[in-house]
Amino acid sequence: MKTKIKTTVIRSLVLTAMLAFSATYAQETQMQQPPKAKPNELGVRYSNLTGYGVAYQRNFLTHYYVRTTAWFKYYEYIKGKESMPIYEMRNDITYNFGLDIQRNIIEENKYRVAGFIGGGYAIREKTSKSNVSDSIVIDEGAKKQRLITAGLGGDIEYFFFPSVSVDLGVSYKFDYDYQAIQMETTKETGLGTMIGLNLRF
Repeated sequence: MKTKIKTTVIRSLVLTAMLAFSATYAQETQMQQPPKAKPNELGVRYSNLTGYGVAYQRNFLTHYYVRTTAWFKYYEYIKGKESMPIYEMRNDITYNFGLDIQRNIIEENKYRVAGFIGGGYAIREKTSKSNVSDSIVIDEGAKKQRLITAGLGGDIEYFFFPSVSVDLGVSYKFDYDYQAIQMETTKETGLGTMIGLNLRF
């Protein structure tokens, strides 16, 4: 009888020790694993491929990211009225939108290197009118410009803190520039650059 009790006690102690060791090992393994990356980024950036302004980036699948960049600017100045001898009007409207899709090539805790493909669309309308000898004249500086860009390149993003990063990139891009008032079309290819400051959440 005593032997059975001793055997039961020993088995219980061994089982308890095994459970305690398993729990400790699981906790240590979980602590050693890097934290799961936050999937969203909000930032400000400049790029002569996808435009400039406020940018939003989202991680989807495992190694892919999609990023949009947009900005809008409106300026207007009016002095007097068209029927008055002194009249001057100037306005400048600009807006742009860009999109790029990235694929990670190298991904570490402090940085990542990615290839991307993307493009942008921008409109600028600039008008300047004045009263000259009782006639409304549109100045030669007026323009209505439309810019379309497309290209591909590479980008490196470095994380200074878990939620703050800076990225730099270069691209090979194609520009299609059309100015309606002058009836001019320009097509160019060349290198592009980009820089951004991002906040993860």
